[in-house]
Amino acid sequence: MSEQRLDRIEKNIDRLVEKVDDMTEVVTALARIEEKHVAVAQRLDHHDNRLNKHSTEIDDLQKTAT
Repeated sequence: MSEQRLDRIEKNIDRLVEKVDDMTEVVTALARIEEKHVAVAQRLDHHDNRLNKHSTEIDDLQKTAT
């Protein structure tokens, strides 16, 4: 193989490595976003459960009052 061809191959490999590194950063960022999304969804579920509990208690008090 000629020296020029080897240089081109090395440059191409370097570019691929850079692109893979960039993709790794993006996937990591997406994983962090997903973790935050799951945490927020869990908090919302918790608040929904508490609201439902209080709503039921208010309904029971209303029945007792009537």
